[in-house]
Order: sequence, then structure tokens, then C-alpha cells
Amino acid sequence: LLFAGLEQCLGDAGDNRVLYIGIDFATGSEGDYTVLVAVNGEGEMVALHRTNNQTPTQQVEWLVGLIRDLASRYTIRTILAEKNSIGSVYNDLLLNRLKPMVLNITDWTTTNKSKQDIVTNLQILLENGRIKILNNPVLLNELKRYQAEINPRTKTITYNGYKCNDDTVIATMLAFWAYNKSFGQFRLSFV
Repeated sequence: LLFAGLEQCLGDAGDNRVLYIGIDFATGSEGDYTVLVAVNGEGEMVALHRTNNQTPTQQVEWLVGLIRDLASRYTIRTILAEKNSIGSVYNDLLLNRLKPMVLNITDWTTTNKSKQDIVTNLQILLENGRIKILNNPVLLNELKRYQAEINPRTKTITYNGYKCNDDTVIATMLAFWAYNKSFGQFRLSFV
């Protein structure tokens, strides 16, 4: 289990009106989901939305609707969206569809190093009880089944869901990375 301390971090969000959003885009295959996770300025998960089996245009319209709804109630500081595969096209479409709103949509490129960074960030936040996550069965299942595999020959670490999707985990890690990086540096000290 990569993510410990899940139970201590379950809870509802307070009334903080600042949001950091993470988005993982579906590639279009049956079991793949586009997921949006929103975290407030206190590190509390506010929203988790997921969809699949939609065309690229439908996915973008779905996200635009969610983001506009959230923006009517919150100040969105950052949207961190996965760029790999089709993500850069989706990000451009999102920016165009969300005009004239001024939003900071940042592309996230997944590499072994960048994924390790967001995994480690979420591990530390959970283990120290610094955040709240929704008691969502899909999220909890994916977090409990998320694993690291080490190639014994190359020592390369790959992360994925063990016999399950990891889309909700990726969007969650991106949202909490945006939240944690908003302070200019990590809020936690490493010893």
C-alpha cells in the first residue's frame, strides 16, 4: 500500500472558497475515465467527478460545465491538467471554451520523475493527516490498489493501479500537487 493514513483523512470540506483542480483525461478506451478533482485552500477535497465513453468534444464540454459551475462558487487558483497523449489538445480546447474567464491551466507532463514527485507529495500529506479526502468508494479503491513496480534490471519505478484504473488517483495527486505548490515551496519539512 503506497498510501497510508486514508481513514484519518476522510472528511468533508469546510467553507474555504479557493480551489485547486487536477484533471486526468481519458484516452477513449472503455475503462478509461476523465476525472476532475477539486481541493480547497485548506487541503480539503471539495469535488470528484468522473466520466467515460464520451467523445473528445463531449469530454471538453462536460469539463467546461463543471469548471464554470465551480468558478461561480469558488476562486480557482490553478488547474493542473495531464498533458500526455491527448491532454495538450484538450487543454487548448478548454482554454478556448472557458474564455473570457481568466484561468491558470497548467499542462502536466507525466514522466517517471514527475509521477514520483506527485506520488510522494500525496503520501506525505496523507500520512501526516494534512488533508481531507472524500469518502468516495471509487477513490478509496484506487488509492488502496495503487502500486509501485521496480524493474530489477533498470531500477526504474513505474506506478499504476493493481488490476484497476488509476484515473481518480492521478487527478487527486494533481489537485494536491497544485495545492501544495501554491505556497511557493513544500509546506512540510523533510528530515
